[in-house]
Amino acid sequence: MSKATSASPTFTRTTPIVGLLLTVLLLALHHWYGITNGEIYPSFMLFLFMFGGLAAAGSVHPPLFYSLGKYGQHLPTGNKVIAAACALLSAAVGVYVLFRVY
Repeated sequence: MSKATSASPTFTRTTPIVGLLLTVLLLALHHWYGITNGEIYPSFMLFLFMFGGLAAAGSVHPPLFYSLGKYGQHLPTGNKVIAAACALLSAAVGVYVLFRVY
């Protein structure tokens, strides 16, 4: 009998870059909606900023994007800490934008 080996997944920049572009598009639509209707959704905006920071980190080094999910369980703890720091830092930028712009 042959034993099935699990190959390490290859991380590409495609998913993080597409995620970053969609995040920027959704933030622009949210801003347009907030300006025209005078109503914003702070939790949605903060989630987008957090995901955008994680996608931006993954665009530079792809394992960072995947490290916080199920496909990154085998990655070192340092990658997970850096990814979480990028996500939280970008969420803090989102809080700043929320108070400054809206």
